[in-house]
Amino acid sequence: MAAAETVDVAGPRRWPDSYAGVALDLPAGFLLVHRVPTSGLDAEVAAMVPQVAVRFVDAVYSARQLNTWNDQVGVDAGWWQRRDVVVHGRYVRFGECVVVEVEHPQRDAARIVAQYHGVPLCVEQGYPAVFLNAD
Repeated sequence: MAAAETVDVAGPRRWPDSYAGVALDLPAGFLLVHRVPTSGLDAEVAAMVPQVAVRFVDAVYSARQLNTWNDQVGVDAGWWQRRDVVVHGRYVRFGECVVVEVEHPQRDAARIVAQYHGVPLCVEQGYPAVFLNAD
């Protein structure tokens, strides 16, 4: 966990156009670093956490770029709701796309993708949040 935190703090600052995220593969004992392949990055990351086995996963987009697009979609949630598209959630899938969770993905995907021309979107089924009470 400490190694993941080290990489996740340094990644966006040192490689803003390449770093896409970090995850743990606990069963295999690896730190998975998602990044746009960049000269020198792999060696520098591995040197930051020498006590941990690191595997690198190729990404198409950096976390910075995907987060910017994710924020753009978030700002538009009310606009979509006024057009009968219920956005239940959104998040970034490391290096790949902005996931937009909607009530009717088959019906709404083409409209959403058309609105954000050039933005990599994964439109998927989403469900409303259910909050648990401590009662």
